[in-house]
Amino acid sequence: MSAPVDVALHDGWTLHQHRRADGAPAIGPIPATVPGGVFTDLLTAAVIPDPFVGTNEASLAWVATCDWRFETEFDVTDEQLAHDHLELAFDGLDTLAEISVNGALVASTENMHRRYRFDVRSHVRTGANSLDIVFRSATEEAERRREREGVWPTANFGRPFNYIRKMACSWGWDWGPWLSDAGIWRAVRLEAWSGARLGDVRTRVAIDGDDHGVLIIDIDTDIDTPSADGEMMEVTVIDPDGTTVTTERAPAVDHTTTVAVDAGTVRRWWPHTLGDQPLYRVDVRLVIGDTVSGDTVLGRRSVQVGFRTIELDTTPDATGAAFRFLVNDRPVFVHGVNWIPDDVFPTRITADRYR
Repeated sequence: MSAPVDVALHDGWTLHQHRRADGAPAIGPIPATVPGGVFTDLLTAAVIPDPFVGTNEASLAWVATCDWRFETEFDVTDEQLAHDHLELAFDGLDTLAEISVNGALVASTENMHRRYRFDVRSHVRTGANSLDIVFRSATEEAERRREREGVWPTANFGRPFNYIRKMACSWGWDWGPWLSDAGIWRAVRLEAWSGARLGDVRTRVAIDGDDHGVLIIDIDTDIDTPSADGEMMEVTVIDPDGTTVTTERAPAVDHTTTVAVDAGTVRRWWPHTLGDQPLYRVDVRLVIGDTVSGDTVLGRRSVQVGFRTIELDTTPDATGAAFRFLVNDRPVFVHGVNWIPDDVFPTRITADRYR
């Protein structure tokens, strides 16, 4: 069994006006950035003015009523086709997308908040292949659904944001702009794999009064052709100082593999007003057989985790019941601010800007 082959598909994209809405100007093909969106591509190409200046928000409403198409080409090698699965993996599509490979419709999506993957092995060939994604107007579709379903309660000035699985701020808020975007807003990859695949990694922690920590790791695994040597899940926990705490191995199973790790005495994570925030690194590998001998690694993931307890205290009291959170058994005053989106175009929010 060979190692998987992953290729990012972020280059060579072009944006087209697939359907011109009434009142919209004609827009020719322009270069597209992936991850990205229609508004930012139109801005980069100087096709539209800055929607945050003056009354441009209102004059650019036509952008959200058109349908848009993103196109690119990608190469497929004999090595990739030798695998059992060749999948297009999308980490984020905004929102009503129709995906075609070499002219054949592969799938349709309508949820901005989840990831998708589709096996396209039967649709591709060695060499150049075309990938087209048409994004239908979420604004117009939401209005159609409201007419069909009836009026649902809304806190957004009557705008039908709650009929579509798309971020609500696409329809604006009390003083925020109404700029409903579309596009490939997170990474897209071509993934080739055989036999088994490592997916998402989720962690749970338990810690007792003596600071003894246990880590439970739930690992998504696809295993359709087990190898003769058997697939193993290897989990390594590394403390905040970079020292390896322990390495555990367990047989990998289809769908979800759960591994429990005894982390020994751990350093607790605290809210920033109460103490430090030490983070432990968890390295996960899906391997075949004995990794000591250098056998194939089918996938790897790394996540960070803090050891802490949190509970909601609703103990009855003189006026009814308490409602307070306890972190590591200590009451915490929950406070904060009203955080709105840093930008209605999420691909412009970098980690440094967010911090």
